[in-house]
Amino acid sequence: GYRNSANPSRDESSMKSGDLFSWQDSTIGTKLIERDSLEVCMHHKSTKNAPERCTFETRDANEQARNLTDWHQKYDQVGAGRFYGRIDELRLNDLQVYREHSSHTLYQQCMVRSDGIWFGIPDNPEDCRINGQPLDQTDILCRPGNQPFDLMTPDRFNMLGIVVSQHELMKASLLQGVEIKATDAVSHPRLRLPPKTLQQLRYLITRIVESRSGRIPLDSRIHH
Repeated sequence: GYRNSANPSRDESSMKSGDLFSWQDSTIGTKLIERDSLEVCMHHKSTKNAPERCTFETRDANEQARNLTDWHQKYDQVGAGRFYGRIDELRLNDLQVYREHSSHTLYQQCMVRSDGIWFGIPDNPEDCRINGQPLDQTDILCRPGNQPFDLMTPDRFNMLGIVVSQHELMKASLLQGVEIKATDAVSHPRLRLPPKTLQQLRYLITRIVESRSGRIPLDSRIHH
């Protein structure tokens, strides 16, 4: 059940690994869900179709793979040392925006949900490989749903990611007068962007992930 308290107390001795704990914070109207103090989700109930935010932290590489919503993944840690991973995720209908951190080199086997298309923006692309292919400084990653792919990511790695419905992406491109070919995402896992466009995209996604209000926080640094 839920406890109507801003500072809920829990009997730590009754907690079991994997148990789901939840409570209602009456001061901000937010339901928080926590799994062993590693997962916190926020569902803003005051706004219709409000985004859902989750933060996941783990010491296990394969749990990190499972924590990213609606992905089919397996991670293998390369090298010794205690792993630490974190995912900050925002979901709104068919849109998923996230930031992922991993402490150690990983070999990742990944597949995006069937109706989605993924764009990944690594912070140090030269040290990242997709399907064995190296990346240049201004490359981003792109894979459609139901297409397995492999990633090799280095120590102390950060990735920004967007998954959007292919249908919604095509509809938006038509409204903007931009031609997008669905076959391009299958044939080209690496997309090269102008440096300024990449810088603005990184900034925008980071602001979205870090925003507490659920609104897209545009400012004078972002230009169309």
